[in-house]
Amino acid sequence: WAEGTYRYLADGGKRLRGFEKFRLNVHPDGTRTLMMWHDLFARDLQYSVMLRVAADFRPLQAFANYWTDTGYKGSVFITVTGNELQAIANGPVGAVTQRLAVP
Repeated sequence: WAEGTYRYLADGGKRLRGFEKFRLNVHPDGTRTLMMWHDLFARDLQYSVMLRVAADFRPLQAFANYWTDTGYKGSVFITVTGNELQAIANGPVGAVTQRLAVP
């Protein structure tokens, strides 16, 4: 596994605009999970993201949700099964599901 933080800087590195923390896990079967938390306080944005890939790095799942200074804005859950990608987005106007073929 690995983990870390990187910073978003402005004004030639003098002003901190936000940061992102991450953790990468490698599981016994070779799959990998990447978890991230992003806080761009200069723009009042926060994101939480989780990504999962197969041992050969083919995408399997992704989840993200986000907030602004006015509250929770929505989420998306993406899965890849065989040659189909499905995305379910949830937001202020409800849920939308999309499917598409992938190589």
